[in-house]
Amino acid sequence: MKGRRKSRAAAKPPERAEQEAATADATSDVESDEAKGDRVSSVSGSGEVEAAGAGKPMKAQRQDAGKDEPGTAEASAEQPAEEAPPTPISIAETRSARAQELAAAGNHGEAADQYSAALTADPISVPAMLGLGSAYLAQAQYDAAEKEFRKALRLSPHHVDVNFQLGLTLHRRGVYAGAVQQFRRVIELDGAHVLAHVVLGEALNQLGEIDAAVDTLEAALELDPENGRAFYALGIAYDRKGQHDRAAEMYRRSREVGGR
Repeated sequence: MKGRRKSRAAAKPPERAEQEAATADATSDVESDEAKGDRVSSVSGSGEVEAAGAGKPMKAQRQDAGKDEPGTAEASAEQPAEEAPPTPISIAETRSARAQELAAAGNHGEAADQYSAALTADPISVPAMLGLGSAYLAQAQYDAAEKEFRKALRLSPHHVDVNFQLGLTLHRRGVYAGAVQQFRRVIELDGAHVLAHVVLGEALNQLGEIDAAVDTLEAALELDPENGRAFYALGIAYDRKGQHDRAAEMYRRSREVGGR
């Protein structure tokens, strides 16, 4: 009896045996899937480490690779930029600068040529007109000088130097009334213009306006107490007024300071 009971205990019902077998198969499948997942993770992980070992993610690597390709910004930066062609204004300024050097050296003929070239490049350049007129004036070409100064005044009527140079041209031509008008205009624009006062006084002397000449020349000496030319012109004015002693004093002062 005991032997039969043990045999029955050892033997399992068929249904239970099938359940246990199914459970064992399922467990085996799960373990197999986990093993596969570990292998996939291992491969994926090793791929990320390899990319990191390369230095940067793939997008950055593509950008870096583009930097090394020929025809990039670095290569183009080595090429010098093309210079812009000179403008008419820059040409005029260059010509005028050269003309000033020539005029300072006393070469007024070549200076006039350079100023003319400047005006060819920039026909409304007032500085070039002023320079050309001054070059003509230095060569006693009074008509040509006056023409340039009047052209410049039409463009820039308040230009002190142009007004003064026109007055000087008229004064040298003996057109004293016109010179007086120009010098007074200069003094309106610049009350401290010493030479305009002096030459205005000389022109007034020529016109016989002696009292006005004296006032103007004394104003010049207030601005420049050692102006020999003003002393000399004042001596002329006093002579014409019959004040010869005062005239002699003015001539003496002129010589002392290096005037006429």
